[in-house]
Amino acid sequence: MILDRNPFNYGFVRNVNAVMERMLTGTSFPNDGVVLVLNQDVDFSFAPPGWFDILEEHLRYRMMTDHAAAIGPMMVGRTLAHQMAPITPDDLAEVMNPRDPYATQWIAALSGACVIYRSAFIRHRIETTGAFLTPAFNRLGYDDMDLALYARAHGMPFFVSRSVVVNHDDRDAPREGDGNPEGEAAMTQRWGPDWRIVASSPPLDRLPAASAATTLETNDHDDARTD
Repeated sequence: MILDRNPFNYGFVRNVNAVMERMLTGTSFPNDGVVLVLNQDVDFSFAPPGWFDILEEHLRYRMMTDHAAAIGPMMVGRTLAHQMAPITPDDLAEVMNPRDPYATQWIAALSGACVIYRSAFIRHRIETTGAFLTPAFNRLGYDDMDLALYARAHGMPFFVSRSVVVNHDDRDAPREGDGNPEGEAAMTQRWGPDWRIVASSPPLDRLPAASAATTLETNDHDDARTD
């Protein structure tokens, strides 16, 4: 575990990238390990005891069956629509009394507030593109969707566990959709005009990977994302 005690908040993307790169250059970064990225404002009131062990077990199961890159919990809050996993009362009842310990499902993207990543995926992403999260998305949002499309393009899909629920209200994060035209334009530049259709479709066909040389213009002095 690496605890980032940097007194300055350079934005979510830059902070995560700095820690991931420090881990990757360390001496104890096994390809068969897992890495948890967790926001400090995630509420675990709904989560069962041992939630981390449950998520790790589910990720390793999907690593064997589907070459999964990451897994996250079901999420209540404003990330709910983003995470494309609507939670119903029946869902909550299932979490409280899970019938299937491997109740996981493919998901288009995971909120970066609480995700367990496969360490081999982290290495693959950094060595291929130079950074774990695309730096240009530090102020635009869409860093999580960009990462999900990259994982999908390389045959390593994301999953959500239906045995763990957390709450995270990311009201201060950049909005994704019609209220964020600059972010939408950046995603179209990077992944093409059909990226939303591809992202919302089960990963039966791979999207051509965005070139590592594909860059987005960014300004180091722009306001940073801090969620």
